[in-house]
Amino acid sequence: MVQHLFAVLVLALSGPAAAEPDVGGTWRATFVSEGGDAREARVVIDARRGTWKERAPGGSAAHDPCVGRVLPLLLIDSGASTVTVEVAAPGRAAGCRARRARLTIVDEAVLEGEFEDGRVLRLEREAVAK
Repeated sequence: MVQHLFAVLVLALSGPAAAEPDVGGTWRATFVSEGGDAREARVVIDARRGTWKERAPGGSAAHDPCVGRVLPLLLIDSGASTVTVEVAAPGRAAGCRARRARLTIVDEAVLEGEFEDGRVLRLEREAVAK
């Protein structure tokens, strides 16, 4: 009986802390391209996968093969305060390269971090229409 109560107490205390963060939903990503141009992406995450659709504000993407394509996104790793995502480039998506980023969970509406090459990435959760 004592062992059972101890097990219940341990589970109750460790449950929420051990849970993965809820990063599901739709996000607006802002970052700078490898060429130095401002970029945005619409990111949709559902469970451990999602999509990434990049766009170039101001039309600065004439030669960027990634802009306008819907690319798969994978949640590679997640902890209590960080997540690692990879934007895949299946079949090299005609010139696109896979990118990985490690993000810190600032709060439930903001993720901030960097791509592997050091470029800053910020995601802001889009409000759900009611």
